[in-house]
Amino acid sequence: MKIYKDDYKHFRTCQKLSWFLKGKNYKLAKSLIEEKSIINFVELTHTETSSKFNTNLITIADFQDNQFYNSESFDSQKDDSEFYLGETIADGVETGKYAQDYFKRKFTSFNLENYDYIKTMEIINDKAYDVLFEPRFEYDGCITKCDILKRNNDGWDLIEIKAVTWVKEEHMWDLLYQYDILTKCGINIANTHIMYINNNYVRQETLDLDELFIPNGTTWQKSPKTKKNFNLYDSIQDELLKYNLQLEYQKLRNIMEMDDKETIIAFLTSPYCHENDTTFCSHIFKYFPIHNSIFELYRLRKTKKALWYYEEQLLAINDERIWPFITKSDLHLRQYDVIKNGEKLIDPNKFADLKIEYKKYQYPVYMYDFETMKSAIPKFKNSTPYQQIPFQYSIHVLLNPDFDFKTNYNIVHYEFLADGNSDPRFLLTKNLCHDLLKIHGQGTYVAYNQSFEKSVIKKLAFWYPEFKHQLAQIHDGTIDLQDFFKGFKIYKEQFYGSLSIKKTLPAFESAFSYEDLAIKKGDMASEAFRRRVEDNISLTNWNHNFRDNMLKYCARDTLGMVVLFWHIKVIIENYQTQLDDEVLIVK
Repeated sequence: MKIYKDDYKHFRTCQKLSWFLKGKNYKLAKSLIEEKSIINFVELTHTETSSKFNTNLITIADFQDNQFYNSESFDSQKDDSEFYLGETIADGVETGKYAQDYFKRKFTSFNLENYDYIKTMEIINDKAYDVLFEPRFEYDGCITKCDILKRNNDGWDLIEIKAVTWVKEEHMWDLLYQYDILTKCGINIANTHIMYINNNYVRQETLDLDELFIPNGTTWQKSPKTKKNFNLYDSIQDELLKYNLQLEYQKLRNIMEMDDKETIIAFLTSPYCHENDTTFCSHIFKYFPIHNSIFELYRLRKTKKALWYYEEQLLAINDERIWPFITKSDLHLRQYDVIKNGEKLIDPNKFADLKIEYKKYQYPVYMYDFETMKSAIPKFKNSTPYQQIPFQYSIHVLLNPDFDFKTNYNIVHYEFLADGNSDPRFLLTKNLCHDLLKIHGQGTYVAYNQSFEKSVIKKLAFWYPEFKHQLAQIHDGTIDLQDFFKGFKIYKEQFYGSLSIKKTLPAFESAFSYEDLAIKKGDMASEAFRRRVEDNISLTNWNHNFRDNMLKYCARDTLGMVVLFWHIKVIIENYQTQLDDEVLIVK
């Protein structure tokens, strides 16, 4: 059984993950979930393609099923098994390419990507090359490919490329595995570096690789907010003293070689990530019904939920034994009360707050939503790594309180979608200001989870000062549809402890769905547009096969907001009528 770098990184996080996320175990892991033997809180990854399982990525099968496929968009691809492997993988591949370009400018190099270990050892002794790309090493069944080896006198600098803006502990584990295998193969490692993205870089007309990259990162952090840095090389030496990696690899190999289903289920449903842990595993459990369980308690860390589950034998929210644990949280108490005693749609103590919120909606009411793309390598002038670039919006306008989403009465719709030929932001900004201000005049602007939309508008105002005043009107006039649910002022059992529109909307309108659409999720829209920007989809193909489907998806988002607001409006007005009737009865 061969061991790879990802296997070891998964093992360090949780030994159960090393089996669960191994490509060869994909079908069995999937079946264990489907047959309700286990429940998992991790992304099941199919490592043969490195794509996420059960996440609506755009595949050729999707295109064929939806009559949404045109072979022109795949002309440049060697393998048509996946249309797009996801932003994370795309960022990794693209960052790796530019990192190689960074070194090619200054050093003689050899790319070993398509060669084996024997060729690596041949080239590594050829002093004509200062830098090696993708050299492959193997020791006792443990295999690794390094991103970059750079000659340093009689030794080598081991450089790992990451499409990230800060270095974390798992990146150190990555280097640790490589360092161990290479030194066992007789390679003298002088330094270890993480080459990563400079978060403060602002692209101009062309990429400046010297500014884009931090090529010799030597430290890692527990989180991007902490000021404490740990030295990569020192951490690796400490790990080598702390762990017998050869024994760790054998333990990992034993896990990988398990083939008895009952043994595997028992292993995956054990309480701990590792045998010697003192904290409980929060990744994989024996199956339990997730709804109305403690795992749906609002914004509670999974580690604490796992502790209650294993140590206190708690699972159901309405278990009275949970009372001492949740008395400090009004939101948890509200969840408990709804499940234990039946639904009270409106919290009577917060109805006054609801009315204040409701009065903010002065017509016309503009429900708006952006679609954005981001990439590690900035695509456009005056953009930064991972900046959200808006390329599309949808606006549903409620002209007066007498609107009806079922008949589209007193509702109008406006939309914009860039063609992907150039930076979409200027034209989007111009159209946005027109559609939100010029046609029906200034009104109430509504987003769901407004912080995102407002941050997009704020950045547009910075880059396009000619629209600053208009964008400020929109920014300052934007309110959050989600505010009706914050503090669980309105709460239904079917929210399952979430304020996401993906939970709140179906709780009121179960028939509302995205399933009839070719593009069903924002990440699909984002990835499709990125492919257009990268010219992997021609403009003809974009207009013929993609444009209408992109518009339908974004319009469905803002229509969902209209539907949700209609239900909120009815709930509040009915509740007020009920209170008024009660007052009349008392009189």
